[in-house]
Amino acid sequence: EIVKGREYRLRYRVRNAIGYSGYSPIAIVLAASTPSVPPKPVFNGFATNTLNLNILSPQDNGGSPILSYKLYRDTGLSFSSSFSLIATLTPDSRSYFATAGADGY
Repeated sequence: EIVKGREYRLRYRVRNAIGYSGYSPIAIVLAASTPSVPPKPVFNGFATNTLNLNILSPQDNGGSPILSYKLYRDTGLSFSSSFSLIATLTPDSRSYFATAGADGY
């Protein structure tokens, strides 16, 4: 049984009519995939030109811990679908405060 999030050590050898070769170098693989799509940011409030957002964890980390969260902002006023990176957050700090006049707001 393959367990998501577990590391496996693998090696192999080959055989011909004379016999077996030595073993290959060991490969270490992590049974993991990309994380699931995270939920939308949660709006927590607005005060003194500051927008407060919380970034939520995805339902499934793919079997490997989340290392960072990247927050993007729509660069157009007409929802142009063009986005710019405004913050990189850590798993320990997933609150974001956007300030008017900064971050493109």
